[in-house]
Amino acid sequence: MFHYLDSQILFRAGEWGYHTFRIPALTLFPSGTILAFCEGRKFSERDSGKIDLLLRRSVDGGTAWSDPELIWEDGANTCGNPSPVVVEESNEVF
Repeated sequence: MFHYLDSQILFRAGEWGYHTFRIPALTLFPSGTILAFCEGRKFSERDSGKIDLLLRRSVDGGTAWSDPELIWEDGANTCGNPSPVVVEESNEVF
């Protein structure tokens, strides 16, 4: 089954205390829940430094979205390249 989403900006540079957002990743569940991940680059667009992983969630197929949720941070270090993996049998996301 294919789902089509309208174009939306989920992570806008300068919002939520982050300079830049990069490396988006989406996961779609049959229930209509969508998880949107990305890197939150705190102080610059550079590929190293304070980079966190963030998540936004939609439970209605992409109409409304939660505020960003910090899912991984490591002080001033880089936490990058979100690559969600879904185990369909258990609906777990790694």
